[in-house]
Parts: sequence; structure tokens; C-alpha cells
Amino acid sequence: MYIHAIQMRGSTRPVEASFPQPAMEGTEGRHKPIRITAILRREDDRYGFAGHLATSVGLACALCNTVFRQVVELDFSLRYRPAGSTQLSTATLPEVHELTPGECDVEQLDDQGRIDLISFSRDQIYLALPLQPRCRENCRGLCSQCGTDLNTATCACAIRPPDPRLAALAELRKRF
Repeated sequence: MYIHAIQMRGSTRPVEASFPQPAMEGTEGRHKPIRITAILRREDDRYGFAGHLATSVGLACALCNTVFRQVVELDFSLRYRPAGSTQLSTATLPEVHELTPGECDVEQLDDQGRIDLISFSRDQIYLALPLQPRCRENCRGLCSQCGTDLNTATCACAIRPPDPRLAALAELRKRF
């Protein structure tokens, strides 16, 4: 699904889109469709694209491996420039160049002057997902010895004392 920015008439264009979520590595199960409500705005030689994205994805808990649904709702604001624009050409930059905030947040339209909503939404969702997803705040995880899910059952495993060779590391942990 694409937005044709170059062919835009006028200075602003409302964007309402709903489409199936693309396959995403690291997600589980069925996903809700992605809903985007935004405004595409022409800004001289660039295009501003700002709005709201909403969906949900299935993730596996990092502690107990239970699949749960993570709601993703985020506001976004990006700027796009036409393909082939020489604004950030590395040939004209000195060897040492500190990027300005204006140079960091500019994306490039594809060769046909479009914004690919599927690629855009996939990137935004990945950026919004937690690195270590948890099914709940107080997830107890799995028993390291028998693998029992400690959120739903208790196990009969004996708690072993820590390895005495790691005592020095335990002391460091207490200090910091």
C-alpha cells in the first residue's frame, strides 16, 4: 500500500488507511490490522508525514515464553524527500561531518515518489516494541531446573545455594 506524495494536489492531504499487518519476525499468532490516520503535508522540496498508528501484535514473554497480545499505539512525525535529492550526498560532505537534527529525521521517497505504508508501519512497530517483552509486570518466569511456569504452578525443585566461585561477582552486585 502506497501514498503517492509527488502526485499530491494542494499543500495537505489527509490519509486514512487500514490494511493487514505484514509478516514480522519475532511476532506470534494472528495480528490485528494496522490503522493509520495522518496528514501528508508539502513543505517546499520535502513532505511532512505525521499522524497516529494503531495495531496489536502477539509476542512471546521473555521470561515464561507465554504468547500475549501487545497493543501498539504511537504518534509519528517524519519528513520525506524525493529520491535522488542531493541534500545528503556523501560526495559533498567533508570526511568528518556532524549530522544536524534536520538531517537525521529525513527519509527518502521511493523512485516513483511514494511512501510505502507497509514498510513504514513495520519499522514504526519494531521501534515501539519492548526489547524484553513481558506478559505481565510481575512475571515469575520458568523454573531454571525443571522448566515449570512459576506463574501458574509451583515446583518441587530444591533451591541450590549459589556457586561459591561466583561469590566475588555477588559482592560486586551488592555494591552497585
